[in-house]
Amino acid sequence: MTFVHQNEADPAKKVSENLVAHSSTDAYGQDFIPKLKNHLLGRLLRRDFDGDEDLQFSDEDRATVRIHGQHIYSAKLLRINYTTYDMRRDQDSINPRTHADVMVLSPETGPNAHPFWYARVLGVFHTEVLHTGEHSRNNGLQRMEFLWVRWFGLEPGYRSGFRSARLPKVGFVVEEDDNAFGFLDPSLVLRACHLVPVFDAGRTNMLLKTVSPTAARFLDETDDWQNFYIIIWVDRDMFMRYLGGGIGHIAQTSALPADDLDIDSEEDGEASESAAAAGSSATNQNNPHHQQAVQPGRGDLEDDSGDESDTEGLPVRDLESEEEEEDEEAEV
Repeated sequence: MTFVHQNEADPAKKVSENLVAHSSTDAYGQDFIPKLKNHLLGRLLRRDFDGDEDLQFSDEDRATVRIHGQHIYSAKLLRINYTTYDMRRDQDSINPRTHADVMVLSPETGPNAHPFWYARVLGVFHTEVLHTGEHSRNNGLQRMEFLWVRWFGLEPGYRSGFRSARLPKVGFVVEEDDNAFGFLDPSLVLRACHLVPVFDAGRTNMLLKTVSPTAARFLDETDDWQNFYIIIWVDRDMFMRYLGGGIGHIAQTSALPADDLDIDSEEDGEASESAAAAGSSATNQNNPHHQQAVQPGRGDLEDDSGDESDTEGLPVRDLESEEEEEDEEAEV
């Protein structure tokens, strides 16, 4: 797996570790480096990914992760190769400035489990890491790729599914939650996903209170849509991921949960919709990703430094930087 085109110049912007650590004022950038080191350390120790919520590392633990040259390299584009439901190969492109929403598998196995977890990619990065200490598995420099994301959570009290004829509904996690922003291993990304705003719910500043320009939003935005619908029929492969049964989706353990397909009555569904609308300003305050506190899992990777693999569930990732602009120093 390569993050950018393989060349010595590496035409990606550099983000100074020190600048990011000390100059960030927005909520999304607070503790950027400590959270990043928690994420990288969890991967280096081969721990299952759970949104980094349970990574209780000390300052001494984080000190064993050294970012080479104190530089993080950013790219403008993430390409995702995946296997479709009918065993064909296809590709999605993720651009943090335009088409930035992705989906990953959830490890949830309960009867009401939603199969996916959703995030908006704010940045595509790689860096070289030196891991020291008694738990180190590799004493040399390791190239590691990661995504900086803003998480969506399922709307509390809202029920969706084929029988109820309702699309899944999500909203951004409120900024007060410590895990509203985080990091994601690119190898966990299944596909890009298509989100459409719930227009009648309107826009709000309650999820992220700043109205100043911020990397957490698109360039022309000063607030957020309250909710989004997940468009499950954007193509046949996407529809089969929710319906289940696609022979090319061997890593997917479930489709939409059984309860989502079994609404007791139309009145019950209407009541759920009203409850969701009433509580939409407090979207997912109890849990940053799902009201039932389940996180997506990370499969074992043979080589975190970028080994290519064609295994379904951890499809090959090709992260490339566009060569439209010259290199420049950038602050996160």
